[in-house]
Amino acid sequence: MNMRNLARIALALIGSLIISKNLIADHPTLSLGQGHASPLTTISAVPLRAGQSALGFQQQMIFNDELTDVELEFFSDLEEDIHSVESVFSTSLGGAFGLTDNLTFGFQMPYVSRNSIREAHHEDEAIDNAHDDSGEQHHDDALAHEEPVEQLGDSSGIGDTTVYGQYRFWSSVNEDVHAALLFGIKAPTGRTDANSTEGERFEAELQPGSGSWDLFAGLAASKSAGRLGFDTNILYSFANEGSQNTSLGDVFNYNFALSFQARGKDVERHDHQDEKAHLHSDTAWDFILELNGDWREKVEKLEGVDNNTGGNIIYLSAAIRPRWGSGWSAYFSAGVPVLKDLNGIQSKPKTRLLFGISKGF
Repeated sequence: MNMRNLARIALALIGSLIISKNLIADHPTLSLGQGHASPLTTISAVPLRAGQSALGFQQQMIFNDELTDVELEFFSDLEEDIHSVESVFSTSLGGAFGLTDNLTFGFQMPYVSRNSIREAHHEDEAIDNAHDDSGEQHHDDALAHEEPVEQLGDSSGIGDTTVYGQYRFWSSVNEDVHAALLFGIKAPTGRTDANSTEGERFEAELQPGSGSWDLFAGLAASKSAGRLGFDTNILYSFANEGSQNTSLGDVFNYNFALSFQARGKDVERHDHQDEKAHLHSDTAWDFILELNGDWREKVEKLEGVDNNTGGNIIYLSAAIRPRWGSGWSAYFSAGVPVLKDLNGIQSKPKTRLLFGISKGF
């Protein structure tokens, strides 16, 4: 039994014990946070208190440097299966509940859209289309009328649902340091039958859902010092075979975040219910700087490994989050890749935007 299978068995055992108590540029970054904690994409080690809950909405947008028609045609001539994606949007609803002071469970349900997918015609497809019913070949005429690059349209639909847990196994009150175990599962609730504008089914890596059950686990650590906060986490996802006999590849996320809390001024407000004046804090502001790393294996299909998928990317992001009222917060984050080490030929990301709103109860 190899190490990977042993790791999967160990992860399943850990998850059961605790619970009993796509191409890289085409996949939104996994974010378990609801936006009310110190970091955004980075996962904090501080869970919700027992009985607390949160509900959040997030929009993530990744804009890519698209491949040109010339590039698509060139690699098609080399029999490389290359496609270009203009952008990836992910709209998600998430929630979390503090079961105990050290154990939080949550979920995330996304709607994913890959926009303006393009692909070069393959020569064998053009030849197949260059015959009429009588079997006569009109190769030159067909190619003359054939567009060199196909506009396949968008692939959109419900994505895979993530259910996760966070167990804080160590903390120091005096030093305000915390460490937590992260674990969970991604269920194949997403759409896997999206079709192009020509009625053909998109390949598995372009579908909103994966069709596979994937386990993941990781660690998180947090440290506060006055208004400053530092958070870091690692998270590894084990991909299984899903739709179209395809595995989208394991994923390793590594994140670092530095946050600063700037409180608003205290002003006198009047409570009309009990007619007493009292102090109420204005909106507080959080300023956040993050490094978000995302490494992915190559996609493995029935016919073999796709060498134009997977790789490593690191985003540098700056964010701002106002918090007000009784548990309300909103946030906006803008990020650019500072490392783009992708395998083969892919659409490379150039900008990532995140914004959302959440409410704690």
